[in-house]
Amino acid sequence: MLANHEAGFDVSSQGTSGVGGRGGIVTGCVIDGNVRDDLGIGNTPGPYAFRGNRISNNGRYGFWEHNLAGGDQESAADIVLESNDIRDNALDGVRIDADLRDPAVLGNRIRNNGRRAAPAASGGGDGVRFSRLSMIDENADWPPDGHRGKQLTVGTQHAVVTFNTETELRLAPVRPGARTAWIDGTPAPGSPYRLPGSPAPRAGTTTAATACGPHLHSNRIWDDQRPRTQTHALWITHAGSWKRGRVVGNDFRGNASAATRFDTAPVNGRWHDNES
Repeated sequence: MLANHEAGFDVSSQGTSGVGGRGGIVTGCVIDGNVRDDLGIGNTPGPYAFRGNRISNNGRYGFWEHNLAGGDQESAADIVLESNDIRDNALDGVRIDADLRDPAVLGNRIRNNGRRAAPAASGGGDGVRFSRLSMIDENADWPPDGHRGKQLTVGTQHAVVTFNTETELRLAPVRPGARTAWIDGTPAPGSPYRLPGSPAPRAGTTTAATACGPHLHSNRIWDDQRPRTQTHALWITHAGSWKRGRVVGNDFRGNASAATRFDTAPVNGRWHDNES
């Protein structure tokens, strides 16, 4: 499931029926290089299981739990992420933005996410030139892949960055099958451009909704890049909560800022034998 514009695999109310799927299993797949998310899951009561997949190199989240407006909004039950390799994604490896009941995150390797770590940038003039699917600024010194998934703005046109080197941005086609990133034609050499900043934190696993009875067992969540870009192994945001969770036997060592960040403290759970 490669190089899709929205998601490599999507469960939502966006299909022809307007009803999210349920009861599915996704196993042994390569889900890689999608412009936005690798797995986008929502509008489903569950269950769904994702086992033994490579979930990598996308422009936003590796796994994103979220509900689209107009579809089923109830908490999804029994969402399972097991033995997946979730790595090198632009933002969080796993992002929970919709309520879950009894999710399980078991035996995954979640590493080197948060690649979109470059600060805002702008330029123009000598050394700046454009092609149908790229932009080069010879005066830039960007961190490799630090702008992945960002929106490049040139005048009134916008394009999405798929990856970058120190001086070149590669851009997604304006639509699937198109041969250019530019809806109104390739910009002239020297045209001014700008790129936004990057969000922080960028965690291996983030909860920004209510998770009731989550199990987080035997995962390794870390960053071995230089410099590191995955700020935390586990982040519970101000909007998130963990209730009656069981977090056992995980290795949270080696992230850029800290093992965990709790803007909302977990309640009534069991935490033991975790390396941090």
